[in-house]
Amino acid sequence: MSAVDVVIPCYNYGRFLRGCVETALDQEGVDVRVLIIDDCSPDNTREVGERLAAENPRVNFRRHEVNQGFFRTINEGLFDWASADYCLLLSADDALAPSALARATALMEAHPNVGMTYGWGVLLRGEAEPVGAPETVSPRASIIPGHRFIEHCCEFGNPVITPTAILRTKLQHELGPYDPELPHTSDYEMWMRAALCSDIGFVDAVFGYYRLHGSNMSDYYKADPSRDLRECMRAVTKIATVLSSEADQPDRWLEISRLRCATTALYQAHRRFEAGDVDGSDHFVAFAEEIGYPLGRSPVGRTLLAKRMIGLGGYRLARPLIEWLRGKGGEAAQPSAAETLELIGHWPESVGWMETAWPQSLARAV
Repeated sequence: MSAVDVVIPCYNYGRFLRGCVETALDQEGVDVRVLIIDDCSPDNTREVGERLAAENPRVNFRRHEVNQGFFRTINEGLFDWASADYCLLLSADDALAPSALARATALMEAHPNVGMTYGWGVLLRGEAEPVGAPETVSPRASIIPGHRFIEHCCEFGNPVITPTAILRTKLQHELGPYDPELPHTSDYEMWMRAALCSDIGFVDAVFGYYRLHGSNMSDYYKADPSRDLRECMRAVTKIATVLSSEADQPDRWLEISRLRCATTALYQAHRRFEAGDVDGSDHFVAFAEEIGYPLGRSPVGRTLLAKRMIGLGGYRLARPLIEWLRGKGGEAAQPSAAETLELIGHWPESVGWMETAWPQSLARAV
């Protein structure tokens, strides 16, 4: 039976902690240990954590007397405590789906070249309970060559949410700690780092639940709306220019990522222009230009350039005619709010996390 160590950092999520821990302890077909690290929470995290540890010998509890911050806390658990064959980082407000760990470890036991395996995630909003995920009896499993996984990440963004990513602990220790210089994309960079030295497994089944609420998303973009895109570029640049030893891949990865981030920024510039937020629109245009995509370089940029030339008032007058001429699905059609969010940070409105399954040209079914 495979052994999995689950690290659960917790700050002020005492109300979710028991439910999260129980989804880890209830995993069948694997030997699970849990470490809860309370980062000096002001709520009832200590009370809940100590009770869970007293109830079950598989649960360990630590409390910081002084707040250490997210990155010190997770790296402490993964590198100072985790020692099983496999490890998982699970936020206290997230949860695991049944059979996730057994499915992931079975794939990696059968394929030693796979260093990380993940599955689908279900998005939880607010205080919603992690229920309702479809059960897959015999899910399809695929192996994605590492460099193709990186290319996909550069083209589409982060396809993996943290509560679905199970790594070999030995590989995690070799990869090193999560990077605090990438506060919003450290996981994205870690998955690509893993893919530099191993293949990646994907199981077509729900593995975990990710909770979206105000404290983990809404305030992040206020100071700099393009911050996530900037961090994505920094993560890919680190992989391509610092960590990769391949001669023929890094430039391609960087250019693919620039195109994705610039296109996303220009769609955001469209939306802000149409809403009358000229400064916000200019902010995203400046970012696209900064990474090498001025307005005249792409169709979406040229469309925005035309809108700016006639002005917001002129565009609003002409918009009914433009939409009639364009019809549905035209080249310059604007994405819906859900599509834009999905491009920026993979926060889709549906329960599925990745927008598409891996094509067989990229993934080998096993």
